Amino acid sequence: MNRKTNIGESMSRRLRELQPARWWFFPPLLVGVLVLIATIIAAPGAQRSSQAELATPVRVMIVNSESPFTPKLTGFGEIQSRHRWQAIAQLAGKIAWRHPDLDIGATFSDGTRLIEIEPLDYEVAQSRAGAQLSTALAAQAEVRSRIEDLAKAIEIETRSLAIAETRYARNLELSAKGHISKLQLDAEERELLRQKQTLQNLQTEANLLPAQQRAAAARVAEAQAELGKAEEDLNRTVFTMPFDGRITELDAEIGQYVPAGRSMLGAHSTRSMELLVEVPYEHLLARFPLVMANPVTMARPGDALSAQIRYRTSSGELYWDGHVSRIDTGLNAHNRSAQVYVEVDLDAADFAPAANLYVEVEIAGPLLDDHIVIPRLAWHAGEVLIVDEDNRLRRRRVTMAFAEADQIVLSEGLQTGDRLILSDLLFPAEGMLVSPIAVEETASL
Repeated sequence: MNRKTNIGESMSRRLRELQPARWWFFPPLLVGVLVLIATIIAAPGAQRSSQAELATPVRVMIVNSESPFTPKLTGFGEIQSRHRWQAIAQLAGKIAWRHPDLDIGATFSDGTRLIEIEPLDYEVAQSRAGAQLSTALAAQAEVRSRIEDLAKAIEIETRSLAIAETRYARNLELSAKGHISKLQLDAEERELLRQKQTLQNLQTEANLLPAQQRAAAARVAEAQAELGKAEEDLNRTVFTMPFDGRITELDAEIGQYVPAGRSMLGAHSTRSMELLVEVPYEHLLARFPLVMANPVTMARPGDALSAQIRYRTSSGELYWDGHVSRIDTGLNAHNRSAQVYVEVDLDAADFAPAANLYVEVEIAGPLLDDHIVIPRLAWHAGEVLIVDEDNRLRRRRVTMAFAEADQIVLSEGLQTGDRLILSDLLFPAEGMLVSPIAVEETASL
C-alpha cells in the first residue's frame, strides 16, 4: 500500500515539472495576435472598398463572308504511264535491222524507227498487187470507152434510121402512083429493115455494158484491196515508237526469225502520266459539291479540278501540275473509298517523273460561296466563342462542313461582322467581360 502511494506521488511531481516547459510560448503568441488585430482596427485609413469588374483581353478575328476560298483535298498515289505498248509481230520474218541504241531503259521520241523485219517478200507482193490493179484499171477504162463509143454509134444509127424511114415512105407513095417499080420499093424496104437491125444490135450491146462496167469496177476494188494489204504488210515490217517513252522489255536480235504473234519489245510512255488517288467519298462531296452534283463533270471533270503533285526528297521537293481526268463512278470494294485519276500535265521541256513514284497530290476545286473558314484553334467541339456588341463573351453553335490542315470550314453558324475569339481561355464563362484585340487575319470563305 505504501509502495503504491509513493509511485503516485512521484508521477504527479514529474508532471508538474514538465508542464511549464511545453506550454510557455502560447501566452506570448496570443498577446501578439490581439495586438495585431487592434492595430488594424485602429488604423485611420482602414475601410472597405468594392472592386470593379475586370475585362479579360482576347484576340479576335472579324468574320468576312466575301473573300474567296478554294477547297482542297490531299491524297497519295503512285505515278503510272497512261500508255503502254507491246511490239507484236503481225507477220513472220527475219529481223533485218535494229536501232543501235535499243536496249531496256532507253528512251525514244515519237516516230523513232526501232526494228525492221526483212521486207523483200512483202515488196514482191506489193509489186504483184500493183500490176493486178493496173490491169483491172485498164479493163475498166476499156469498158468505159466502149460505152462512150456505143452511145455515139446509137445516136448516128438512130438518125440514119429516121432518114431511111422517110425515104421509104416517099417511095411508097411514088410506087402507089406508078412512078417506081415494085423491085425498087422492095430494095428500099430491105435497107430500112437492115438499118433497124443494126440499131437493135447496138442497143443490145449497150444494155450489156453496165454489167461489164460493174464487173470491171469489182476487179479494180479487189486489186486495190490486195495492194492495200500488201502495202500494210510492208508497213508492218517496220516498228516505230508510238509515243515518247521508255523501253521496258526487249527480245529481238538481228538475224532472229520472228513468227507472227511474237512480242519483240515493250515500252511505257514518259510524257503521258497519271496516278490513282483513293480518298473518302464524303470528302469529295463536301469539298466539290458543284462537280459531284453533275454526272458529266463527275465522270470527266476536265479543268474543274486542278491538281499539284509533290515528291519530297532529302534535298528538296519536286512539283508537277496536273488535273483530275476522271472519277470512277464506283467505290473501291475493299475500303469503300472513291477512286480519282489525276493526269500529270507535262510540257516538252518538263522533267518527267519516274514510273511507280509515290507522291502526294493536292486537288483544288471551284470556289465555295456559302462556306466560312475559321482557324482550327477557334473550334471548340461544335461551338465557337464570339464577342457581342457589349464586349461580352458568347457561345455560338456552328455546323462544320469539313476540316483541313489548320482550318475548319463552316456551312452555317457565323455571318459577316462577327468577332471570333482566337485566344485560348482557361475558364471561358458565358457573359464574361472581355477586351477584344483585333488581328489582321480574317475568317473568310
